Amino acid sequence: MEDEQSYDKARRKILWSIVNGLYLVGSRYEDDCNVMTCSFVTQVATSPKLVGIGVETGSKSAELIENGKAYSLMFLRRSQRDVVRKFVKPALCDREKRELNGYSYEDGPLTKVPVLKEALAFAECSLYEKLHFESHVFFIGEVLNVVSNAEEVPDGTPAADGRVLEVLRMEDTNMHYGG
Repeated sequence: MEDEQSYDKARRKILWSIVNGLYLVGSRYEDDCNVMTCSFVTQVATSPKLVGIGVETGSKSAELIENGKAYSLMFLRRSQRDVVRKFVKPALCDREKRELNGYSYEDGPLTKVPVLKEALAFAECSLYEKLHFESHVFFIGEVLNVVSNAEEVPDGTPAADGRVLEVLRMEDTNMHYGG
């Protein structure tokens, strides 16, 4: 038993060392919407422009993306650790106030999925493909629109000169997921 526990601990340590960003994913179907924290994000292809996200099987977001056929991927500044913590459980959506867990949101211009006004940048994606696994659904979305809300460059953030946005990463928090 101890060997199995040692192996599991070593496996988690190694898999947790995979470099992951922390993002928010917006989803919507009809009048229901959600935003969730997501660390399983990767660009899948450049032609067409495809981005994949891993979403827990059976979650509210998985259901909304499956039915709504779209999602938003929101990028946060490294200083916005507190924001991702607010979306680890299903969000309370107040459509009248246009708030999710107290954060103001807008509908994405093309997909109508929620995008927090706090976001540094966001991409709107239409559902292209999905892969079902036991623990997660891997949604692949075609990037329809990208918007940067950043206007200044104090910490290396947005970059008209081609520099990469400095976005929130798992290592900026005490959070762990997967492994």
